[in-house]
Amino acid sequence: MKKVICAIIIIAILVFAGYKLYPMLNKEENVNTTKEEVENTQVKNQAKEEEKETTVSNEDMYKEVIDSYKNAYKEFDFEDMDIEEKLEAKYKLVSLTLIEHVARYHEDGINLTYEFYDINNDGTDELIVGASGSPGAIYSLSDENVVPIFFQDTMERGSLSIYDNGVIVSSGAGGAALHYYEFGKITKDSTYEALEKIEEEYEEGKDIPVYRDAETSKVLNYKSYDEITEKYLDNANEVKLESFKEI
Repeated sequence: MKKVICAIIIIAILVFAGYKLYPMLNKEENVNTTKEEVENTQVKNQAKEEEKETTVSNEDMYKEVIDSYKNAYKEFDFEDMDIEEKLEAKYKLVSLTLIEHVARYHEDGINLTYEFYDINNDGTDELIVGASGSPGAIYSLSDENVVPIFFQDTMERGSLSIYDNGVIVSSGAGGAALHYYEFGKITKDSTYEALEKIEEEYEEGKDIPVYRDAETSKVLNYKSYDEITEKYLDNANEVKLESFKEI
């Protein structure tokens, strides 16, 4: 009987000791887990900070171009007959056609602007400089160096459009009956590739225009502008540039 009582007492002591010891062990385990979570969070935060330091923003990558436009626009003067020559020598990355257009129509609410968009879908945004959002010049990056891609040669009687399939379309007019179109794209190595340059001319007494190769004057088989757009745009949509900033 004494042995049974002793056994019961021992079991009770062990149960009581386990009851007291379990929270302590559990608490120690929670402390270790919390410490591990804190350390993991610190590592993640450090990685994010390092990523921020190594990631260069579009603003930084294209800073030279944006600053060049800002300064060239300030220095532009219609009364200086040699201003274009001076600015061309000083600011080699800017489109003077675009600067002159903005300066001419600034009082009408037209401003020099810029925006970023990945035209050729290679993961790197291009810089698009324009007149209140209307594109006038496109730049890309090659090995972290700025590369001028395309300058619209007329803002008065033409336009530069970008489509979501990567095609760039430039148009211009040499009069009511003569129009110019150029279709191109940005290659993966950040160079411009002209797909086709076309003249559209309405000859006297004819309702259907004649299409010619703008470089060779060879007559093309196109019967309408729709045929041309169907060939290059293929139901693509024009990119609406609405997030531009003023320079």
